Amino acid sequence: MPSLRLGKWRLAPWQLLLVAAQAAAFACGVLSLGALLILSSFAAGVVYARGIEAPALSSGLICLIALAALALSVHLVPGVANPLVFAGKLHEGARPMKFYLNFDKGFVGVLLLAVFAERGVSAFSSARTWVSLGLICVLTFAAVFGLAWGSGAIRLEPKWPDFAWTFLFANFFFVALAEEAFFRGLLQEQLARLLGQGSVWRLGLPIAFSALFFGLAHGPAMAVLASVAGLGYALAYASTRNILAPTLLHFGVNALHFGLFSYPSLLKT
Repeated sequence: MPSLRLGKWRLAPWQLLLVAAQAAAFACGVLSLGALLILSSFAAGVVYARGIEAPALSSGLICLIALAALALSVHLVPGVANPLVFAGKLHEGARPMKFYLNFDKGFVGVLLLAVFAERGVSAFSSARTWVSLGLICVLTFAAVFGLAWGSGAIRLEPKWPDFAWTFLFANFFFVALAEEAFFRGLLQEQLARLLGQGSVWRLGLPIAFSALFFGLAHGPAMAVLASVAGLGYALAYASTRNILAPTLLHFGVNALHFGLFSYPSLLKT
C-alpha cells in the first residue's frame, strides 16, 4: 500500500492503522487522554530512534525504548483499561486466571514489529533452513511440554471454552507477536547489531540474552520453563532472520498448551 502524504510528513499504512487503533481505543474508553499521549510519544520516539545514524545515541535511545516498551507491556502505564474477557478457572484443579485484551501490549508489539524486527524471506529458499527450523520446533515442543509435565505443572486436559477463538486471536497478536517483536525483534536483533559482524559473541550472546530475559520476565515460578521456550524462539529467529518464525512457534506452543493441557497450570497440592 502507498504511503499517505500530509504536507512534509509521509505516513506508512501501519502508522495509519496504529493512529486509527488509538483513536478507537480512546473513543471506547480503553485509553485515557494521558495514556493516549504517552503511547503517541512512545511511537514517535521509536520511529525517531530508527533513523539515527550515530551508534552511541542510537544505542542509548534503544535502551530507553526497551524500558518504556517493557513498562507498557506489563501495564505499568496508568490510564489503560484493557477489557476483561474471562476470570476464573478453566477446569478442575487449574490455577485461576484472568484473560484481558491487552491493547497496550499489542500496540507495543505492532510498533516494534514494524520498525525493528527483520522480516526477510531469503533464508526460506534454503532446504537447510527448513530442516533446522523443523528440528528447532520439535525440540522446543518436546522440551517445554516434557519439563512442564515432569514438574507436575500440567496434565492432559482437552478443552474448548466459549471464548477460545477470541483467546487464540488475542494470544497471537497481543502475546506471541508482541513478545517476539520485543525479545527477538528489538533485544536480540539490536544486540547482534551492536556487537558487529566481527564479534565472536554476535550469534550466541544475543540468543542467550533474549532467552534468559524472556524467562525472567515470566516470573520466578515460570523462569526456567520460559527460558527453555525462549531459547527455542531465539534459535528460530537466528536461523531465519524473520520474526514470523519465532512468532508462529511461540503461538503454536501457547495454543497447544491452552487446548490440550492444564491452563495456565495445575494448583500444587
